[in-house]
Amino acid sequence: MRFGVLRPLLLALILAAPAEAASVNDFQHWLSAAPGRRAEEAKFERFIARAQVAHIVPAYELLLSASSWRGCGEHYPYTMPPENTWPNVVGTLKFIRAKVVPTIGPVHAVSGYRSPALGKCAGGAPQSAHGLYYALDLVPVKTMDRAVLIRKMCALHAKFGGAYHVGLGFYDHLRFHVDTKSTRLWGPDYHAATSPCLVGIQSSQHKTPLSSRPQ
Repeated sequence: MRFGVLRPLLLALILAAPAEAASVNDFQHWLSAAPGRRAEEAKFERFIARAQVAHIVPAYELLLSASSWRGCGEHYPYTMPPENTWPNVVGTLKFIRAKVVPTIGPVHAVSGYRSPALGKCAGGAPQSAHGLYYALDLVPVKTMDRAVLIRKMCALHAKFGGAYHVGLGFYDHLRFHVDTKSTRLWGPDYHAATSPCLVGIQSSQHKTPLSSRPQ
């Protein structure tokens, strides 16, 4: 299904999405800004369809980069991951479909691949899972208490994290990170010792920026 057919649905989804999610016009402008980009985006959509991971989150959300894109000098909030990294996000999407959505409901992706330059500007860790396109930052479509989100996702990680090689981190409000690069946890200072899954929710309540360090 092509973008023109999805436009009304896409508009509704973006209007319901978090503030860092960009507009329909942003996406259209980005697609038009470089020769061949529409064809490349269509190729990406065909890839995720063949991998049977389409429609878990909207395809355009999988192309969102860092929330700090504007401050890092980018013209658009979208970026096309290198084709050789596309397979890495497949396992993460499968985990989201199989475990995350049944546990907390549908999710929006608000950040995915980050280029080396953008990752460095955003404070990214070396060999970041975002830089290899294993990682997606997510927020639930339906609002929920942060403590409930943490409790449910920590239980999910305890049960399935090893089997799916899941990295799980929590940022401000309802934003959290999921990847399938390696099994690990982290909290506000990006270390396992402060993960609310290990120290409890109350001990990890101090806020972290939405542009928190990518893992």
